[in-house]
Amino acid sequence: MKAVLQYRASPGMREQLATLAPDWLQIVVVAESDRETFAAEMRDADVLLHVLEPVTAEVIAGAAKLQLIQKIGVGVNTIDLDAALARVRDEGGQTEPVHERPYGRIAECHGPEGTWFELWEPPR
Repeated sequence: MKAVLQYRASPGMREQLATLAPDWLQIVVVAESDRETFAAEMRDADVLLHVLEPVTAEVIAGAAKLQLIQKIGVGVNTIDLDAALARVRDEGGQTEPVHERPYGRIAECHGPEGTWFELWEPPR
């Protein structure tokens, strides 16, 4: 399994990730400013570990194997809601209607295996 961490990781953090990752997990670290390498690495990525850089419809569309977008951090959501909902449906999941709230747009989803989760996007 391949995970791409889009983050400006220090050499020490990169070393820790390499040491702690199990044999079945390849973690590729790409600086947020290196868009070309990021796009290339996402083509066959299973997981995106992202911090602050927006996860756009273009990023999602360019990652055919993508199964998980894991936001690292609290209080900031930078995932394109409409593109993420489309991917859930494309992969056999179900999405409920998007609700507009003062704090943003939110939708309940069920993955193809039945797992319930919510997707949220801050106000535009």
